[in-house]
Amino acid sequence: MTQPLSLTTFAQSTSASDWHDIADLFVAAFSASPYFEDPNELRTITDWGPQMLAGDGRLVTARADGELVGFALAHGLSDDAPWQQILSQLEDIEQAAAALETPQNALVVHELAVRESERGQGVARACMQELLDGRSETQTFIGVYERAVAAQSMYRHWHFDPIGRVPMPGDAIALHVLTAPTAQALTRLTRTISPIATDRRGNHLVSVELATPEGLNAAAAQTPCPLALVVLVDSTTGHVLFGMNTWRREYELPGGIVESGETFFEAAQRELDEERESVSTASSSSATPDSRWRIRAATNWAPSTAPKSLISKQSPAMRCSSLYGGDR
Repeated sequence: MTQPLSLTTFAQSTSASDWHDIADLFVAAFSASPYFEDPNELRTITDWGPQMLAGDGRLVTARADGELVGFALAHGLSDDAPWQQILSQLEDIEQAAAALETPQNALVVHELAVRESERGQGVARACMQELLDGRSETQTFIGVYERAVAAQSMYRHWHFDPIGRVPMPGDAIALHVLTAPTAQALTRLTRTISPIATDRRGNHLVSVELATPEGLNAAAAQTPCPLALVVLVDSTTGHVLFGMNTWRREYELPGGIVESGETFFEAAQRELDEERESVSTASSSSATPDSRWRIRAATNWAPSTAPKSLISKQSPAMRCSSLYGGDR
C-alpha cells in the first residue's frame, strides 16, 4: 500500500454506496480460503449491516486513494440475540457469564475484513483501534472460524484470549470465541511495536507466535510463498547456527521455499539436509535415536548479520527448534 490510509467512523448510518463497497470487499474476503462462504449470502450485509449500525453500532472504513481496503463493524451485546446464544453455550466461562449478566458492558466485533493485497500492512490494526476507541463497553468479544488460523493468531497477538469453541448450526465448522478487556486490547493496538530484529533492507521481525503442526500447515495455504527456516540452538550454550549465503553475502538460517505437497517440517528437514550436507531425521515431536534434531515449527524471516556467538558445526548437545512468521 503506497497511498496514505484514510479512516472514517460511522455511527447509526452511512450511504448506500459505502455499503455497496463494503459488500464487494466482504464477498472477496470471505468467499475465498479459508472461509469459502456463499457469496450471495455474504452480499446480504447490505441488508443486515445497516440494521446493526442503526442502534449502538460502529462502522470503520479504511480507504487508500479512494478505494476501500478494509472495514470493521461492531455493536453492543444487549440487542444481539445470536451472540447471546453463542455465549450461553460458554456460560461456565467467567467472561461469558459476566457478559450475559450485564450485556450493556459487552461489545461484539462482528466483522473485520481487509483486501488481500493490503494485508500485513496494519489496516486491520488501524480499523480495530478506531473501532474500540472511546467505547463504553468494558469487554470485547470476537468469533473466528476454526480453520481461520491466521486470523486467530492475529487476535491473540492483540491480547484476545480464546475462551471456547462453539459449533455453528447447520455448519460443519465451529466458531472460536476470543475476548479481551476493551481497554487492554486498545492499549495493545495503539502501542508502538519495537522490532525484535531488523535486516539491512528494513524488514522487521516484530513477533514470534507458537503454533501446532496443524496450524502451520493451515497457515501455509494462506501465505504466499511460505518459507521453512530452521533455528538450531545449542542446548548447553544457547548459541544459534547460521550459514553464510555466498550469493547475498550475509548470514542466514538454513531454509527455503516449501515445495508443493510438503509440510513445513518436511521442507525444513530437506533444506537442512541440503544446506548442511547432513543427514537428519527431524521429527515434529521428539528426537530419534539417530539424531538430536527436533523441528517444532518454521519461519519466513532470516537475519542479515551473524550473532556474536556463531557456531560453525554441529554440537553433540544441539537441538532444533523453530519459529513461524506469516505475512498477515
